[in-house]
Amino acid sequence: MLVDAVCLRLVAAIDAASRLSESGRVLAFGEAWPAIWATRNRIVHGYTTVDRTIVRATVENDLEPFAAALHQVLDDLD
Repeated sequence: MLVDAVCLRLVAAIDAASRLSESGRVLAFGEAWPAIWATRNRIVHGYTTVDRTIVRATVENDLEPFAAALHQVLDDLD
């Protein structure tokens, strides 16, 4: 159940980031954006095959830089 909750929150966060303009996404995430969006698509469209090891690695390795990029976007708006 925990993996399900984490996946739902990851999708929500990526969907929110997708609402940035294309140039905003490039500034925030650079070349990583296609991989970020692919992660969202894998969760949404292949949910029964989502590997919990990959979800865990995503949370441990990628979540902090993702959040930092979003915080930077917010700081730049001020």
